[in-house]
Amino acid sequence: MPPSRPATVGLGLYLAGVFLFALNDALGKWLVADYGVGQLMMLRSIGAACVLRADGPFAAPGPLRRHTGALILWGLRGEGGD
Repeated sequence: MPPSRPATVGLGLYLAGVFLFALNDALGKWLVADYGVGQLMMLRSIGAACVLRADGPFAAPGPLRRHTGALILWGLRGEGGD
């Protein structure tokens, strides 16, 4: 039985995610040798904000978009929801 299209796409997305996770880990370890952890976290946060901007392809759905300011303030508290 040949593999279905969704299974092939899912496998490709899984492999891409694993590759990006490994790349992120390697870059983080390489950069932490020269920069402080706080600087690295700030750089990652700025990068995430660019990817997740309100009009971008990965934007939050409507109900979350209305509370973007509150979500940013919640994230800046530094507790992370734990």
